[in-house]
Amino acid sequence: MKVVVTGSSGKAGRAVVAELLEHGQDVLGVDVAAPPERLDTFVTADVTDFGRTVECLAGADAVVHVAAIPAPGLRSAQTTFRTNIVSTCNVFEAARVLGLERVVRASSETILDEERAELPARPRRRRPRGALHRRGARHRDGPDEPRPHGRGLP
Repeated sequence: MKVVVTGSSGKAGRAVVAELLEHGQDVLGVDVAAPPERLDTFVTADVTDFGRTVECLAGADAVVHVAAIPAPGLRSAQTTFRTNIVSTCNVFEAARVLGLERVVRASSETILDEERAELPARPRRRRPRGALHRRGARHRDGPDEPRPHGRGLP
């Protein structure tokens, strides 16, 4: 199986490439930087360029997308956000256009800028309001009849 690994020169990418090669897969490494170890099939490409991404994925059976700016502070927040979001969108869209059915993506909180990323607060459970919803409220049938508790008919 031919597998394209984006970000193949990075820490995670090198580990993915090694694992795939160990299992006999045909690997094409794609990155903006050359790998530290020689890789038989490597292409220098920026996956924030959609056309280039399509070219790299053409003829592949699968793609493992690990290309990203891996930590905050390495680039500006805007560059980190743009690079990580655009590259992911391009890989998924190229896979769709080419009919690839196997897409693996790795991610982290760094896809946003860590300093600006805030997890949304858990929504608080809304409690019913009004006299008929409070404990001890009277039943609708009349002001003097107690509200039925438990299951079944009163």
